Amino acid sequence: MRFITSLLLRIKELVIWCANAGVKPDMDTQLLKRVQISNIMGVIIGSLTAVFIFIFAWLESYGNAVVVIFETVVLLSIPLQNKIGLIRLSRVLTFICTISLVLLVAMSLGKQSGIHYIYFCTGGSVIFFFTPYEKNTSLVCICY
Repeated sequence: MRFITSLLLRIKELVIWCANAGVKPDMDTQLLKRVQISNIMGVIIGSLTAVFIFIFAWLESYGNAVVVIFETVVLLSIPLQNKIGLIRLSRVLTFICTISLVLLVAMSLGKQSGIHYIYFCTGGSVIFFFTPYEKNTSLVCICY
C-alpha cells in the first residue's frame, strides 16, 4: 500500500512539473493558462500517439511508424521547450503535430474508420493554444 501511495505522489509531482514548465510569475494570466494547456496536451497526446507506433509496425507501415515516433518525441518535449523559453513555438508544434497525426491516421486507416471527423475538434483547438492578441500565429495554424 505504501508503494502505491508513493508512486501516486511521484506521478502527481511529475504532472505538476509538466503543467508549470515554462510558467513565469510575471506572465499574463491568459498566456500562463495557454502554456499550461499546451504542456498538458503535449504530454497527453504524445502518450496516446505512442500506441500508433505499434499499430503502424503491426500493419508493416514502417514509414508511418517513423513519422509517429518523431511526432511523439516532439509532443513529449513540449514542457521542455516551454522551460527553455520557446513558448510560442511549443504551442504551434502542439497544434501542428496534432493535426498532422490525425491526417496521417486518417490517410492510413481510410475514410471508413471515421477518424477524419476528429478534424472538427482539432481545428477549433486554436482558441485553446493562442491568446486573442496572437492573431498572426493563430491564422498560420488555421491555414495549416
